Amino acid sequence: MTMMAKLFTRAGALVATAVIISACGYALAGRGNALPPTIKRIGVPMLVNHSTTPDLDRILTEAIRQELLAKGRYTVVPDATGVDAVLTGVIRPVRMDPMVVTQANQASRYLVTVMASLEFREQPADTVFWSNPSFRLSEEYDVPTGAAGTDQTALFQADRQALERLARNFARSLVASILEAM
Repeated sequence: MTMMAKLFTRAGALVATAVIISACGYALAGRGNALPPTIKRIGVPMLVNHSTTPDLDRILTEAIRQELLAKGRYTVVPDATGVDAVLTGVIRPVRMDPMVVTQANQASRYLVTVMASLEFREQPADTVFWSNPSFRLSEEYDVPTGAAGTDQTALFQADRQALERLARNFARSLVASILEAM
């Protein structure tokens, strides 16, 4: 078989694979939108904070609003009235699990897990479109120099950017889950 024939055979195999994959409904995560076209105005009132991390409710709520606005299709408001859909939720206690321990038996890296009970409802019928009573996001964080203690308040006070990064990733994952709900 000539070099040109081999090249065409490989190209044909790639095209066939691409056609098969697209026929199976394969799509990149975060690109879909299963929301009805009637949803244009979304209410995102402040999440309820049952964690011991101060301000976590405000930071997560703002990150969720920003992520929805970034989609460019929706008006996002802080109210649950006069909207086509509303997202509500309760933040559970944040977990911190040591991942790396130094020779002095001090944690130098933690796995931080934020869990929340969340619900996205269509209005005015008040029907549940998407719900997850155990939505979670986990990320690893290095303990910043000078931070002491084993609670998330000390970690997040020492490294405010870690909390903001966690909030952005939480919001991105949440909004993708809602938009891709089937």
